[in-house]
Amino acid sequence: MIRLKSVLFLNEIRREEPEVKEAKLRKIVSTQTDGVIEGQTVDVSTATLVLQVLDALDDTDRGTLLSRGIGKIVTVSYKLAR
Repeated sequence: MIRLKSVLFLNEIRREEPEVKEAKLRKIVSTQTDGVIEGQTVDVSTATLVLQVLDALDDTDRGTLLSRGIGKIVTVSYKLAR
């Protein structure tokens, strides 16, 4: 018999505040270790890229991007970095 420790449904993902997401991204880069944001593991290179994009955006666009889920933030950041 296989036991699942936890089942995570997409609609049950707890969204984090934009300031918390940005702080976690900065901590990932400063400590050079992977971290977890909204239940997803974010590696150092991805966090660095996202922060470079965030730093280039104005406050309105930054707030809009950070209000999304971390998966969408990463997808948009990779597209903008091209």
